[in-house]
Amino acid sequence: MTARERALKEAQLDFYRRERDWRRIFIDRDIPFLMSFMVAVDSRTGDTFTFEHLREPLEDGEVWLDDDGITLRCAGHDGPANSRGGKKTWRWQRYIVDRISSTKRRIDLKGRQIGDTWINLGVDVAESILKPGADSLIYRQKEADAIDNIRRWWILYNSLPEWILGRVPSGKKIGPVVVSKPDRGDRPGRDGVSLKFADGRFSDIVPMTSAGSSGHGRSTRRIMLDEAAHIEALLDIRAALEPAAGELGDVGLISTAHGRSNPDTGEGNEFHRVWVDDESGYDRIFLPFNLHPDRDDWWYDNAEEVRSLPLWKRQEQFPRKWQEAFALSDRVFFDEDSLAWYLEHIEPPKFKFNFRFDEYRQAAAIKHRQGRMKMFREPIKGRKYAIAADPASGHGRDKSAAYVIDLQTAELCVEYHTKVGEDEFARDLYWLGMWYGEAVIAVETQGGHGTATVIALRDGAEARPPYRKLYSHRNEANRDRPDSKVYGMPMDPKNRNLVVNQIERWVRERSLPFVTDDLHYEMTEFVEHDHGTSPRARDGSHDDLVMACAGALEMFRRFGRTIGRAHRKIDDPKQPRAEIPKREKHTPPGFNEDRYRPSAAHSRATRKIVS
Repeated sequence: MTARERALKEAQLDFYRRERDWRRIFIDRDIPFLMSFMVAVDSRTGDTFTFEHLREPLEDGEVWLDDDGITLRCAGHDGPANSRGGKKTWRWQRYIVDRISSTKRRIDLKGRQIGDTWINLGVDVAESILKPGADSLIYRQKEADAIDNIRRWWILYNSLPEWILGRVPSGKKIGPVVVSKPDRGDRPGRDGVSLKFADGRFSDIVPMTSAGSSGHGRSTRRIMLDEAAHIEALLDIRAALEPAAGELGDVGLISTAHGRSNPDTGEGNEFHRVWVDDESGYDRIFLPFNLHPDRDDWWYDNAEEVRSLPLWKRQEQFPRKWQEAFALSDRVFFDEDSLAWYLEHIEPPKFKFNFRFDEYRQAAAIKHRQGRMKMFREPIKGRKYAIAADPASGHGRDKSAAYVIDLQTAELCVEYHTKVGEDEFARDLYWLGMWYGEAVIAVETQGGHGTATVIALRDGAEARPPYRKLYSHRNEANRDRPDSKVYGMPMDPKNRNLVVNQIERWVRERSLPFVTDDLHYEMTEFVEHDHGTSPRARDGSHDDLVMACAGALEMFRRFGRTIGRAHRKIDDPKQPRAEIPKREKHTPPGFNEDRYRPSAAHSRATRKIVS
């Protein structure tokens, strides 16, 4: 075969390959395949990169969602970076492309510089070609940043080969795409990009500002809000855009974290409000920092771009878990490093449950998906327990909260957190206490709250005998330490400082075997204040669980891991000191969860649980 014949044969093969690929793009409408021909430039290094890794579908085991259903993981995610012998790839980005194509409302919480914005722009380029005549809007807080994203879009578009852009179907015609804006080969500016197709349709890609009225009065195919957490008028923009997008349009929020919202009023950061709202209609995904093939734990601990940031900013920009991205630990009361450590020691509940009552003074625990109580450790026969309760009226914003604590291991066995009246709260506490071997119940009494709960536990209502083991406070600063004549744990300033110190110490020393998700969240919102009670919840947030846990740990300090009775009532404050029963010593905090791992006995319930 002569050189000319070989060249002719190669040209024919190349023609057939292009024709096959053209049909896959425009007949099969394969967006990832079209993106695989795009090339971009890393503005930090000047290096080019491609999307060839998006070409083929994912195989089993390459990418998956973690147990929380939100965090994206890839093969080798917990291994070393590629520069240290790892084998991670960018294939996880194919999952992002498939997700964009299958969901109409998305919210992406991400670490910095992992390529999520590039992927979303690439999908938009592909759809602008495959869907002639449809517009897209690209938002950023500042106009200059929105224009920068348009220029990234422009780079991806111009990287496509001529055999694709020269034969684009539009209606009943096939022809080249003509760039209407920008003209004369300029880079796009505030007018964006406008493409004209063979049948006369136009597709416009427009950079948008953060003005609240921005986007009113226009329909659009795709709306991308990049770094949405930093867009101050995000709520107003969404109010304008949701009708514009409609059911067929696509809205994507992409951002690193930047502050929180008020869970009650909805004020504050709108991106966070949408993220934590399970009923927002947005599909959530979290992209941790180590999805980048060149990042691992060693990189996190040693890279200057990470180490130079304060802890709370480091968590925000390079989060390992989505909870720490919103930590806002600049004025948090608890030790920042310990809060980060406890992110790895959050334990999910075994199940949720309620009590079912009958007329014979009995109750049974019933598993329920929306149960008031969360089970972490079932009762063990012969083990001692205590309950600390922080009641609310049931009419305001606060919720009633309680924890059952194991007085041997300091494990939190049950978490109670819901909005109920004090009589219902007392009824649930009664049966929780009975189930856990007549646990000592300490009800916080302060500001008018708690008294109704104590009375309901003692009045024998609903055919219940009065609860016998109610806590009455002892002032240990008093020389004779007399017990109070009133039931309950008063939360005056002196006692509050003592109680709050308990939980601060346990967290700082990492002595709690584990924490719950909701408790950890409230810990990150428990901050120092310049005026009024301090520390307390950040304005607009809650500290019900923090105070209930603090009370439980105070109960452990008084009763935990002792031999015999640690808290004897002294009837006569004038009794000679030699005759006053001595409190036996207890083991202070300082042990960790490795010493007190749950035994096999925890799997055996001591009371019937009905599914």
